[in-house]
Amino acid sequence: VDLLAIATSARGYVAADLAAVVREAVRHMRKLGLTRLNQICLEAGLAAIPPSLTRAHRFTPDPQAEWSRIGGY
Repeated sequence: VDLLAIATSARGYVAADLAAVVREAVRHMRKLGLTRLNQICLEAGLAAIPPSLTRAHRFTPDPQAEWSRIGGY
């Protein structure tokens, strides 16, 4: 398994997402009658489970923000 390729494909995934990806990969593995996870199974898991963090949720810092405006003070 090429873990670097999987990690590169897993942008925006949090730990719970990755756990779901592995569960889905195991389902795919069993459906194919395999006894070990392989690259294809993990890629199928990534395709089936969307990442929680998307571009819309990314934080963009405001360079004009002052500490007095943060936290409601």
